Amino acid sequence: MMLTWLFVILATWEGIFRKGRLIMLQSKREADAIGDSNSGDGLLGRAKYVLNHMPCRGALIPGYDPAGKMIRFKGTGSTLQAIPQGGDVIRTHTVSGVVSDEAALQEECADAYTAAMPCIRGGGWYVSITTPSYEDKGFTRRLHEDNLDEA
Repeated sequence: MMLTWLFVILATWEGIFRKGRLIMLQSKREADAIGDSNSGDGLLGRAKYVLNHMPCRGALIPGYDPAGKMIRFKGTGSTLQAIPQGGDVIRTHTVSGVVSDEAALQEECADAYTAAMPCIRGGGWYVSITTPSYEDKGFTRRLHEDNLDEA
């Protein structure tokens, strides 16, 4: 299934057209979130691949940080940032959205979701994409079934 591509493209669209957004692209390891733009691997790599193949890319003028962990859109001031699992990075920023890829394989998925709650309650969004696994102790299954206890 191509859900990861779909949600990375939607996150990229938001970065291009909506002002002041900070969108976190989260995977188990930071290297998986960063990926490679040449092959379209990883979350940020997919976003860069899409941007590099758009016919109007010259008008977008995205800026890549030297460490390769984010894309900043000069026209909107929005940012796509690759992050590893867990809630620490999410908690320290005011995020507009989170794409969490293979969430069930992230042992710290519940912490990331909890850290994103102010974003969600404030009108932002959190997308959890995953294949079945119990490395997260069933958290993503409960999340996808809307069966979480409210804290």
